[in-house]
Amino acid sequence: MFTSQEKYINSSDFQHDQFFLTQEWRRLNIIDKLGYVEYLDLSSEILEYEDIKYICKKLKSNKKIESLYLSNCNIYCQHSFLIAEMIKFNKVLNDLDLSNNFIRDEGAKVIIESLKVNNTLDTIWLNDNYISDEYIDFFNNYNKGKLNG
Repeated sequence: MFTSQEKYINSSDFQHDQFFLTQEWRRLNIIDKLGYVEYLDLSSEILEYEDIKYICKKLKSNKKIESLYLSNCNIYCQHSFLIAEMIKFNKVLNDLDLSNNFIRDEGAKVIIESLKVNNTLDTIWLNDNYISDEYIDFFNNYNKGKLNG
């Protein structure tokens, strides 16, 4: 190994480069999957705002993906507005897992509003999102009603 290479590997530049190479690879992987799979599981991926924005934009006109799993993806209330907009227009998605994130009541409200416009979603999971029991009960009843009705 060259001395300069060793210095680079131990530097903050190397850490920075590794992080962005990983981020870029992840985005390319997501982009690649969006058009070809019926089931997209991004659970435990740390998604950034731009990632969620891109995914939601593509899924507005989705004709393929029926199940989307975004559990434990660092999704916050601000992301729920993008997700709700996607739900309004998507006619294929029937299973959406947003559990173990940080959506809160405001995010739950906007998602509920989107379900009034488009009810093709059979199941939506929002447990462990700092959402009050009132909204969790709504989603539990929604899931039961859609699955049994």
